[in-house]
Amino acid sequence: MAARGGSGGPAVSVLAPNGRRHTVKVTPGTVLLQVLEDTCQRQDLDPAEYGLK
Repeated sequence: MAARGGSGGPAVSVLAPNGRRHTVKVTPGTVLLQVLEDTCQRQDLDPAEYGLK
């Protein structure tokens, strides 16, 4: 789900498996794998065990 970040730039909101939401700032060149890795790092999860839907 695309959303506008607090700074006015584009962002993606990710619902993590633990029920928490994480907003990742993105650019047109941002790779989805980077969004997954950033979210997992902040939620202390292993990105190899998760995927984006």
